[in-house]
Amino acid sequence: MSGPHEPGDALEAARRLEAGLGEAKARNRDGPPPELGLDPDQHRALVEDLEVLVELVGSSWRQTREEIRALTAELADLRRLADDARAALRDVRFELHLVRAEATGEGGTAPGE
Repeated sequence: MSGPHEPGDALEAARRLEAGLGEAKARNRDGPPPELGLDPDQHRALVEDLEVLVELVGSSWRQTREEIRALTAELADLRRLADDARAALRDVRFELHLVRAEATGEGGTAPGE
């Protein structure tokens, strides 16, 4: 395998594996094709390994999709929260008053407080 792949590419590859696995299962009933050079037990083991691999890829893909859906929902909640906060702060005015250190009295408070 060479480098990272897009999720859609991985899904297409998994679908191709599933289709190929279906064909391999059908051929498994008739024995391995002679060009593979496998005895029936080796062919059966290969088909079983492919079944495990396809199931693993499929379940990983389903789990990833569920996680993406959950993250999408969380992001929507955060977006609503930010919009609500922005609306609540629309008319708020913030002021910052800087006071020089020597302007504070010995008590550490600014004059007039």
